[in-house]
Amino acid sequence: MPLYIAGAAGTVVLLLVASQSIDAVVADRHLRVGVDSENESDVDGARSAYEAARRSSPDSALYNEVLARFYLRVNRPELAEAAAGRGVSLDRTDPYMIELRARALTAISLANNEQSSARSAQALLEPLIETSPNDGSLHLELGTALAVQERYEDAESEYRKATQLIPARCEAYRNLALMEERNGDSSAAHLEFQRALFCDPNDRVAAAGAIRTEESG
Repeated sequence: MPLYIAGAAGTVVLLLVASQSIDAVVADRHLRVGVDSENESDVDGARSAYEAARRSSPDSALYNEVLARFYLRVNRPELAEAAAGRGVSLDRTDPYMIELRARALTAISLANNEQSSARSAQALLEPLIETSPNDGSLHLELGTALAVQERYEDAESEYRKATQLIPARCEAYRNLALMEERNGDSSAAHLEFQRALFCDPNDRVAAAGAIRTEESG
């Protein structure tokens, strides 16, 4: 389906719609309403419209992907996982949908401080990394799934790979710093917190970590 949703600077942009069926035309109309509602900060309106788009074209994995990304943006990982799961059931070979489900599972594990969802995320991410070893976002997500499982050394290794592959991502440096700090290396952690702040000067976790590790270093 030649349709794509992208988020940029806190907004959602509808780039292209070229539907080929009546159901898809109806779904696209709901999708436009969802995009407009989300850009106007009407979360309930956006949710209703995106859900209507999915119902209008139930055999399309795409609308489940849109819905999953929306639920991740509004911090509803359980609903994101459900939407991504439906999408995976419709297209089991789509790596982006599988990654979305893994991201949702990791978010669930973080929110609930439980390891079963993290293990499920890990099981989804590792085959993707075998296929795309230079995808830093996958390593970043796997690092978090491992950290929730208290596999801190493995998590640190994945975060380090992420900093090398996606050097502009603040989260990679910040998460690496948190692992190094936990392992007692305040000097190394301080350096990574500083690198995180270089990428995003407004990152509060990195700022607090930089102060904390400077004082203990």
